[in-house]
Amino acid sequence: YVLEIADQYETVTAVYGTLTITPRSVTMTSATDTKEYDGTPLVNSNVEESGDGFVEGEGASYDVTGSQTEVGESANEFTYTLNEGTLAANYAIETVNGTLTVTKSSKPVTIESGSQSWKYDGEDHSYVKYTVTYGTGEDAETIVGEEGQTEFTLPTGDKITISDPASVKNVSDTAAKNNTFEYELENAEQYESVETGYGKLSITPRSVTMTSS
Repeated sequence: YVLEIADQYETVTAVYGTLTITPRSVTMTSATDTKEYDGTPLVNSNVEESGDGFVEGEGASYDVTGSQTEVGESANEFTYTLNEGTLAANYAIETVNGTLTVTKSSKPVTIESGSQSWKYDGEDHSYVKYTVTYGTGEDAETIVGEEGQTEFTLPTGDKITISDPASVKNVSDTAAKNNTFEYELENAEQYESVETGYGKLSITPRSVTMTSS
């Protein structure tokens, strides 16, 4: 300081105040998201900043690693790196993980066996032909298998394996919905419902004419 005519004063004392810069608060929150199971991972890389926020020209970049594929939920975890010129001491930073939630697929899986008829010939007969449908209405995806095909892959990537097909031999074996089977669905717990439909296997009589001489 400079005091004009300083020699006119016995004492001059300087008292210094304090200049304080307080940190800005920044809360980083990763996205919360949900979807039905479809065989692919649920990810969402959005991170929102709240609180005071970064000053203009400063900020951070984010690496979001959260992922959820099967039914359940998990934290949408992420890390951050402050941009060049952004000093950590100037900010009070809090991170909050969002939640990624996958629910069961509401699209029903339907497995249906076909129908077939044979004339009685003393042999066992099976008709291994199936149709697999995923979903309903206009959104349904249908796979019509070839005869003998017992493995199918749903649009989700999960496999269906069909076994133990029914067989008929005699006319008396004929009945509605008798083309039964067993199946195994990979990741069955990811689906709300799996339905089966059975076709009909029929044995028709042979005609025999007996003529006396």
